Amino acid sequence: MRSPITHIETEASEVFLTFDDGPDRHTTEAVLKVLDKFDARATFFVIGEKAQNHKSLLGEVKSQGHCFGNHSWDHGYSHYFHKKQHLKSWVLDSQKRLSDILGEEPVAFRSPAGIVTPPLKQAMGEISLPWVHWSRRFFDTNVPLAWTLPWCEFKRGDIVLLHDSQKSLLQSSFLKSLEGLVGKLRDKGFDIHPLNKERFIHDC
Repeated sequence: MRSPITHIETEASEVFLTFDDGPDRHTTEAVLKVLDKFDARATFFVIGEKAQNHKSLLGEVKSQGHCFGNHSWDHGYSHYFHKKQHLKSWVLDSQKRLSDILGEEPVAFRSPAGIVTPPLKQAMGEISLPWVHWSRRFFDTNVPLAWTLPWCEFKRGDIVLLHDSQKSLLQSSFLKSLEGLVGKLRDKGFDIHPLNKERFIHDC
């Protein structure tokens, strides 16, 4: 059985921004512009059903030096009611189909909604793929990022959960707050790196 990775052991002053639930034709490109402004690189945990409809957007993500993660094919919660073998097939099938779309293998799997169940832990124990969650989150799809950001302190090796799929009502404030967040990290001396495969050499 395995548990998700929630933090990266590192001696460097670095954090890892991750974005879930995209690609999104309204938000992802704007997120890329914010990251590029600060020369920051992130990891995008994409949903397969969305990825297949936004291949050109994925090309932009890749060309700017960001990494991809597997956030399942369908982001469906019903899978969690199944046993180990079904969950194993779900993860592996998503990995294969996303690899075909992306032209490269996603570097890690992230459970939809961060759900962890005993059968999923068993399944991931039989899959040679990093399982990555986070150490910092802001619930940014439900409340404005600006409300929770001031209370968060960052540590080296933090994996930060954000979303590049935003409701139209929150999109503008999210992007403004994201710029503030990345600027804050830079001011504190943090580098912002993607979760490439070398980070997980001992974890899968």
